[in-house]
Amino acid sequence: MMKKLLYPLLLFLEISALGSVTIFYYLMIHTVEPVHWLVMTRNAQVENSVILLCQVLFAIIAVFLFRSKNTGLVKNIARGAWPLVLLYGLLFAPPGYWSLIAFTWIVTIAVFLAVRRCGLVLPGMETHGKMMAWISGAAGLAGAAYGMYLQFYGVYHLSLIFSDWSVYVLAYMDMASSFLSAPWKFFNAGGHFNLLPNCVGALLYSMTDEPFAIFVLNSLVIYSAVPCTYFAARSSGLAPLHALIFALGLLMHFSLANLNLCTFYGYHPNIYLLPLFLLFWGFFVRKKYGTAAVFMLLSLMVQETFAVLWFGFGLVLLFFFPPKKMRLSGAALSIAMVGWFFFVTRVLMSWGNAENAAGYQQMFHYSNLGNSISQILLSPFYRPSVFFNELLAVENFYFALFLLAGFCTSLFYARLMLMLLPPFIGVCLLNNTELSNVAMQYQVEFFVVLAAAAAMGLVKCGNLSRETLSAALTATLCAMLLCGIFAGRFPWSLYSGMMAEKDSCREKAEHLKKLIPPGAKLQTTLNWQAHFIGRNPLLDFADLKIHPDAEYALLPQRDLFLDADALQKIFRLFAASDDWKVAPFDPISERVLLLVRVKK
Repeated sequence: MMKKLLYPLLLFLEISALGSVTIFYYLMIHTVEPVHWLVMTRNAQVENSVILLCQVLFAIIAVFLFRSKNTGLVKNIARGAWPLVLLYGLLFAPPGYWSLIAFTWIVTIAVFLAVRRCGLVLPGMETHGKMMAWISGAAGLAGAAYGMYLQFYGVYHLSLIFSDWSVYVLAYMDMASSFLSAPWKFFNAGGHFNLLPNCVGALLYSMTDEPFAIFVLNSLVIYSAVPCTYFAARSSGLAPLHALIFALGLLMHFSLANLNLCTFYGYHPNIYLLPLFLLFWGFFVRKKYGTAAVFMLLSLMVQETFAVLWFGFGLVLLFFFPPKKMRLSGAALSIAMVGWFFFVTRVLMSWGNAENAAGYQQMFHYSNLGNSISQILLSPFYRPSVFFNELLAVENFYFALFLLAGFCTSLFYARLMLMLLPPFIGVCLLNNTELSNVAMQYQVEFFVVLAAAAAMGLVKCGNLSRETLSAALTATLCAMLLCGIFAGRFPWSLYSGMMAEKDSCREKAEHLKKLIPPGAKLQTTLNWQAHFIGRNPLLDFADLKIHPDAEYALLPQRDLFLDADALQKIFRLFAASDDWKVAPFDPISERVLLLVRVKK
């Protein structure tokens, strides 16, 4: 009798644990902020009566499942999904990112074990490779369309502000107009060596003067990762359908969606690594080393910091690839990357750039460890407390575990993951621990290498059995979905992000452009500056003062980055000045005050 009740009881406990935690999170979590690893909860308590009612419902579901015709299948699920019982522990603490990450890992492991025990086998559809490749390309275009929507929605709702993406747009516009007169500009933009992105960006803005064209380029490059992942997975040995399922899973993961906005920073050139590394790996595993080397060299033209990534890859070749020739290549690559980094930062980036001539501009990120590269490298010995406090910050563990959760099968090909150790240490040691998050651009190297390693891990699972491969692929999809729910920019996710306005300001911006002549010097907030890029010389309110050169001023009633007191101070300055008057405007411009300097 007890033996007959064992599996129904186990199934009830699993369903109860999963359902209870899901309902608990649904009722308690208002939104999440992965930039600061915050979970904002509602001011509500889950009533005991609700919990009791849910337990009754779960018991009914368990009984119904066991009375169905598929009793054997239900037993296998119950025997495999036992890790779900561990979820009960999450009910005894308020929700936080540690619990969301734990939830993701536990559910992923339970799905793998349950599907493996059920013996599910997904067909490979080996004869449909071309069709699957076309589907992956179409999925990439669909993802790019969604990414463009996110960016246009963000800029017209005043959350994608004048920031990094705007700096690159202005740099590309400048390069497009000074290609022959100042070629050194192509070696340095935004404080980085971005030769390849600079050439592409300059070409783009030689054909258009629309600032928002960068949104299209940004999303196309980001979501090229989908078909490129399919190519890398097929090259690794996955069957067409399995490779397609894995590539499509990236559309649910937080990384690609979040890279479109990077909170409010927008486009960053390091996204070019996504297709380039995946193409490199696809050719590398096919042993077409010459073609792979071309893509590696192209990636070195994307950003100088990628030399650190390839330094790590050289170490992987040196220690974990048996052929002597490969090991020698690894040692040579690591040495070459050290030389390349110093050549780029000391020579190329300094050419025609006074700021970088005084020293590598990105050193400020590590000022807490030292003022030079040698001081930073020796900081574990000279400043051990600072070094290890930064390295072992809890945000770094969140960053690593959450990224790894979506690509759990990468653990089966851990040797490739070791190339991430040097850049991971670099990210962990940044002055600001808030930069170790899954909402910004610092995740690019980790995402793309983990994707390649996860594909190899799936191949290793397939070498064990087709059932193991199907279980691992199903668990990977489940993990990617949960990652997207907990930290991705999706309509169904908990991460809503910041929007300054509920309604679109597109019509309002077009109306204001009719009132502000092109070329007039405009002083306004970062939210509104994004709408006048390349049209007007822009001045901000960083010092909360009226700029003496400003001809027009645009003041919103509220702003994401200036609090109410700061805005009131600015309003009072203009009100007390006889040099400014309110410009005539239509009701469409309500909540935005346009002022014009009085000509004397």
